[in-house]
Amino acid sequence: GTKIYSVKVCNSGGTCSTSNIQSGIDACVGNQTAYNISVISMSIGTDQLFSATCDSQTLASSANTAVDNGLIVVAASGNDGSSTGISSPACGSKVISVGSTTKNDAVSSFSNAASILTVLAPGDDIYMPTKSGSYSLADGTSFAAPHVSGAVALLMQASRAINNRTLNRTELINAFNSTGKQITDSRNSLVFPRISVAEAYMNLFPPSINITSPSSNNTVTTATSFVFNISSNEVLNTSLFEIDGANTTMSGSGKNWNYNYSVSNGTGKRTFRIYGNDSGNAMGITALWTITLNDTSPNITSNTPSNVNVSIAEPNNQTFSITISDAEDNEINVSWYLDNVSVSGSSSNRTFANYTFRGNYTLSGNHTV
Repeated sequence: GTKIYSVKVCNSGGTCSTSNIQSGIDACVGNQTAYNISVISMSIGTDQLFSATCDSQTLASSANTAVDNGLIVVAASGNDGSSTGISSPACGSKVISVGSTTKNDAVSSFSNAASILTVLAPGDDIYMPTKSGSYSLADGTSFAAPHVSGAVALLMQASRAINNRTLNRTELINAFNSTGKQITDSRNSLVFPRISVAEAYMNLFPPSINITSPSSNNTVTTATSFVFNISSNEVLNTSLFEIDGANTTMSGSGKNWNYNYSVSNGTGKRTFRIYGNDSGNAMGITALWTITLNDTSPNITSNTPSNVNVSIAEPNNQTFSITISDAEDNEINVSWYLDNVSVSGSSSNRTFANYTFRGNYTLSGNHTV
């Protein structure tokens, strides 16, 4: 689970000095290893608002430094109702700034916003505990920011468990931007994503698809029909098989799917990969694999008669025969031609074929078989 490491930077009257806030940020940086700190959540900011990134401002600079030291910093945009500026440290270029939405997915009227705002999260009518031990409703970007901080912590924990790596700010923002709900701020016509933790999770951790057959990449086969099998780490709704750029639906259900592929045109390399969609429409994609179809041409190993030119005394017959082999032992179709016209052979199988030329007086002269 996720734990909270709290740092007090304000006095009992709610006054928070810049130096105390800086010290609080520094404390998180200095103790990130000892307490496994991943995210700094700041429901605090300046009265001064900024319409562009403000990296020279003291708090924004400190927040950026924390990011440079491996932390994710999330900060509330402020509650002045501005549509053109947000407070510091939210305006730092490396900070994830958070505005507020209502329960109807509109930008809260009190929420600060600007083109530099990163995301939105619920901050209107939040049910919260009070100092007296009861609960009450409250509004503010100070409540929106912790939603994002908690989402970041969960996603980072998942990444370490699944992929053994730490997500960076860009990956998190990309996941939030490509999921959730896009909300237009009616005050400035700017569009921001209201985060969805579940959708961001599925975006960052799509199904992991494993090709179980063929057993390895760059397989060489002489088969003319074979089955591709896959397994997934989660249940898939659909699975597509792509070979040489053409897609077809696979058979199967749950975590196991297959496709029976028949060779229809010759030899050579085929490239393929497989797509799978889970219940949340997150897509997993395998790497591009190669399979080589090694279907060589049949070989005529001998022919009878052995001479190229044969004389036949009328009205005698002449049987022509060949022995044939095929490296893949495929079915062989033998065609005989008399004077460039197809004729029927007497017999044919995988290793032998013959044709009998039947002489008569009307066929005197030269002929080709």
